[in-house]
Amino acid sequence: MPNELLSTLPIAVHADSIILRNGTLIVRERAVGSLKPGMLFFDRTRIALTGLYSDPENKNQDKPTHISLSAYFVGEALLRSSWIYPLQQKAFDLDIYATLGSFDAKKLNTWLVPFERIEVTAGILDIGRIDIKIRSGTSTTMVPPYYRNL
Repeated sequence: MPNELLSTLPIAVHADSIILRNGTLIVRERAVGSLKPGMLFFDRTRIALTGLYSDPENKNQDKPTHISLSAYFVGEALLRSSWIYPLQQKAFDLDIYATLGSFDAKKLNTWLVPFERIEVTAGILDIGRIDIKIRSGTSTTMVPPYYRNL
């Protein structure tokens, strides 16, 4: 995990901000018994990290790292998210708050067919909200989708 990696680096890290622009993120995972992985992607991605420190001498050392991410999920739906990640802690704790815009639900088939063995034949996901709280590696996730014609 990044929080474990940061504490083991032989040098002190001090980054007020790191910005990555116009990237593509691809998520692939193969289910047991599946011949090919499920796949989802995010394009036109912008990630901004603020407050990345591992230097005990830095006055901001105890403050969590903030991450903002915006991207187009499956090339269509604008995703905006805010992450709070206390990288200095040994435990894996993370809060993610996100909103997701409208997209054709059939775009989920690249994940659903190989991974879940189900297929969406029609429908629109109008908007979604995602709230994730991870404490000591255990996640509580709320995803209330708003959809039609599924």
